[in-house]
Amino acid sequence: MPNGSLSMSHVMRLVILVTVAAMLCSCLFDSDCSWHSGRFEIGWIDVVESSQLTYQDDSGGSISIVGPCVFAAGANDQFVVVKQDRLLIRPSSTFTL
Repeated sequence: MPNGSLSMSHVMRLVILVTVAAMLCSCLFDSDCSWHSGRFEIGWIDVVESSQLTYQDDSGGSISIVGPCVFAAGANDQFVVVKQDRLLIRPSSTFTL
């Protein structure tokens, strides 16, 4: 093997490393927030079907209140109303701010 060339095993290791890194990055950072009001938000991680209502606490963390499969929400000064998918056991829920 001449100097500067890569062997087949080195190429395979590089391909595997790049593939694993791409898979990890795509899974770890696939999330979004589809609605928010004050400290409440509907967010999801990995798949939209995992959407849930969370509350942002003072430390910057979030606490899950209703989930998964939240698909609609509304809020005013007193209430947050959340609608979940009908296939879940838990019906729609109302929470006081």
